[in-house]
Formats: sequence, structure tokens, C-alpha cells
Amino acid sequence: MFIIVPYNNDDELFSKIVKYAIDNGIPLRWSCNMRFSPKKKERKNSSHARIITGYILYKDKMTHILYTDSWGERHINKLMTYKNALRMTNRYGPIFPTKNNDKFVSDFNAMIEQAKTKKKHSVLPTEDDEYE
Repeated sequence: MFIIVPYNNDDELFSKIVKYAIDNGIPLRWSCNMRFSPKKKERKNSSHARIITGYILYKDKMTHILYTDSWGERHINKLMTYKNALRMTNRYGPIFPTKNNDKFVSDFNAMIEQAKTKKKHSVLPTEDDEYE
């Protein structure tokens, strides 16, 4: 099971969800628009999925994310600035490792609702129950 949070330029929500997920041992599926990749050789007009596995804070502000890519062994545990990650984001969401995640699902949905109320624009989570 996972929740998809469509990207909507909400820096605060993205940071909050990344921190909460990683602090609770939940990896995040991260859909990236490769056209905005900081690496010129990666720039293509397509999307690509990665997994956010960590973050770095400096003075309580997220400065970098750690991620793993599916492009092979050299692309495990990579580092990117938070600003670049935010710019590349299409959508993202937690990947729940077990079926008993009611508290986490509730917490994520509360964060999304709070952002929706605060920003007065659409943030529509969707659930996928393919996880067995």
C-alpha cells in the first residue's frame, strides 16, 4: 500500500513528509522530472522513479536528500541538494512495509489535509491497495 502526494510546489509539505517517513523507517517513492536534473547527462523529457532513503538537516532546515536509483550499483546511496530534489519532484509517497500501518497512513493523511487547508489548493492523496 502506498499514498501518492501529487507535487504542488509545497516545500513545507514535502520536507515534512520526507522527515516523518524517514524518521519512521518508511522509504519514499519519488517520481522525478528528469528535465530538471542537476546533472546534464541525465536531462531528458521524461519521468523517473527513485527511492528517498534519508535526509540531512542544517539548523533544522533540510539541505540534502539521500536516494537510491535503479540504474545499477553505482547509483545507490546518492546525495542531492534539497532544492534540486524539490524542483525535480513530480509526485511522491510513502511505501509501507507491512499491512499494519494505520497510524502512519492516518498521520500522512493528516499532514496532507493540513497542507490543503493551509494553502487552499488541491492536494489529493490516492491509495493503491495492490500491496498484499
